Amino acid sequence: MAEQYGYAGKILRVDLTDKIITEIPSADYLPKYVGGRGLAARIYWDEITPKIGALDPENRLIFATGALTATGAAYAAPSVCVAKAPCIYPTSTIYPSIALGRWGYEIKFAGYDAIIVQGKAEKPVYLWIRDGHAEIRDAASLWGKTTSQTRMKLMQMHGKNLQAACIGPAGENLVIQSIIAVDCNTAFAHGGFGAVMGSKNLKAIAIRGTGSIKVANPKRILEVNEHMRKVATILPGETRFVGGKTIVGKHRPPAPFFWQYMWPKGTKMGREQELGLVKMSPSGCPGCNTICKTKVRLADNAVHSGSFECGESLLWAGQEQEYYGGRPAGRVLYEFAILTDDLGIDSSLVSSMAWMGFPVDYGPEAPGGGSIMHLDMLREAHKRGILTEENTGLPWSKYGSQEFLREYTYKIAYREGFGNVIAKGPALSTKYIMEHEEFGPRRREMEYLYQKTYTKAGQFGGMRRHAIVWGKGLGDCAVSPMCTLFALQSIKRGKELEVMNNARADSAWLIKWYGTDKIKDNTYWGEDVAKAVIIHDYYHMEGDCATVCSFNSELTLMRGLALEEELTWGSVHGTPEQWSAVFGEDVTQEDLMKQYERLVNLERAIWIRDGYLEGAVDAFHDVIYQEKSKAGDVLFPREKLDNLLSIYYQLRGWRDGVPSRAKLEELGLKDVADELERMGVNLDLTIGGIGDSIP
Repeated sequence: MAEQYGYAGKILRVDLTDKIITEIPSADYLPKYVGGRGLAARIYWDEITPKIGALDPENRLIFATGALTATGAAYAAPSVCVAKAPCIYPTSTIYPSIALGRWGYEIKFAGYDAIIVQGKAEKPVYLWIRDGHAEIRDAASLWGKTTSQTRMKLMQMHGKNLQAACIGPAGENLVIQSIIAVDCNTAFAHGGFGAVMGSKNLKAIAIRGTGSIKVANPKRILEVNEHMRKVATILPGETRFVGGKTIVGKHRPPAPFFWQYMWPKGTKMGREQELGLVKMSPSGCPGCNTICKTKVRLADNAVHSGSFECGESLLWAGQEQEYYGGRPAGRVLYEFAILTDDLGIDSSLVSSMAWMGFPVDYGPEAPGGGSIMHLDMLREAHKRGILTEENTGLPWSKYGSQEFLREYTYKIAYREGFGNVIAKGPALSTKYIMEHEEFGPRRREMEYLYQKTYTKAGQFGGMRRHAIVWGKGLGDCAVSPMCTLFALQSIKRGKELEVMNNARADSAWLIKWYGTDKIKDNTYWGEDVAKAVIIHDYYHMEGDCATVCSFNSELTLMRGLALEEELTWGSVHGTPEQWSAVFGEDVTQEDLMKQYERLVNLERAIWIRDGYLEGAVDAFHDVIYQEKSKAGDVLFPREKLDNLLSIYYQLRGWRDGVPSRAKLEELGLKDVADELERMGVNLDLTIGGIGDSIP
């Protein structure tokens, strides 16, 4: 890289075992692997072999920033953490976890595009990084503290302007679904990376950077930012002249999001706001117009101040409403968000979405639906008499109460009693319950409940159900073939889809960005769906590599928030416009899509090397294919889905999910193909093919 635009130029490597800190040039990886998720995937391929376990010292924690991070480009706040993930069962493999906030900015301002942590310290330590200088320091005074306490202690030692990534008691105790907290109430929440960090005796990484990133055309960046701001903030009925086009606001803008104001008059929190007992204010990431967080301060300081983000504002509301009555939400919901962040637990382990209209029917007479949260599964087990107050020590009769929330969450974080069972992770805790007689004669039904909740079969299971029944939006669930196929084959099976509301999207928009509007039809399982999923794979990769927040993309605005017939900029995320300004080169969306194709194939190659070919391949558990709608129709017809998956493979140039040598070499991954073939993987697309033609 002759001109150092966009990237910091260095990657920091920290070996905790040997106490060695080194730097490597980013040019070894960038710009070929773009940044963020792509950069981390290539480091994973180079350094994390199949024999390395998720909690082994040899596993790497890779914190990677995006190509647009800290360049002035709007909405470029996300950063990624990648490692071999302990939550994936039975074979751990790569998983990218995304966090918002200022963490990625601080890494770049300190002089790095990524941080690689390997090895294991003899005793608890933390990393202190400031402007290109890194130290391993003793963390005895931090160990045992919550994430908020750790953050405050580090600020006292190093100044309030630092950014910290840290674990709570759950990560220290190797709870499988523990998080790495960053910023304030933001986290690398999925993957179990808090346990990976805890296994290394690494309590925190504190960073302060005062540098900057050079860009080729800063004036153009400001112009693109302003263009995007005008579109994202247009009000219903308002007319604006943007980019030579007149647009009219049709519905509310995406900012602020509904969860920011989910406490209207009549709710407990709403009444407390009126009385001055609760103060709330909007908050967001650097360079953002959406402002999707909500800062909360309680006048009595019963729970310390913090912020809500996304599902945190929703996931305990139903339980609280059920127990206490009234409209959601109240202080128990807020305590849920603070407590899970402080203890360092993935909130999906402690929450429910049943109240929002998602089907949670585990009954054999009506098998349709199923939970998307772990606590729903456990509560169903309680209803069946498998889990009781006696064999779990949990106050199930007070489900939804503050008492239940605290008892359940603390037991998990500190691995006490039944909490030690849950801390093993969904699969192993299910296995434990099935094998122990104290859970009663129906305990083997746990396998059914687990498979309904964690839908993926084969070597790489363990990711909870999220998007496979999702076609019309919250509270109005329907099967979307596009969402189902994406969830079936994607490495990010737990990530929410921006097109989950595609049934409400304008046909012109879908045709423009997905080549078809047939994905609006939830009964269509044809070739156009496979083509659209391939495109969507790339849109997700862009968000995680560039990196850009999808809340502010065309994938969000397409729900009719601001658009008439004309689109407001020439790409989904504004990435090629920003990229061209940052790096001083003309880049189109099509140019970038080829880059993302390389990264999708690289991640698939990692799966294969880690053990993908053993057992089921891109399949759900059998119980999922048996699910039916209320009308008695099969929700996921196995034959149609299998045929659609075969079409997807052919369009990708894969055989049974395996990229061909020709495809890997075309994408500049010849060394990857060579290694797979040395392992005995057949990369010949013509041998044992998947069919003679595309239907």
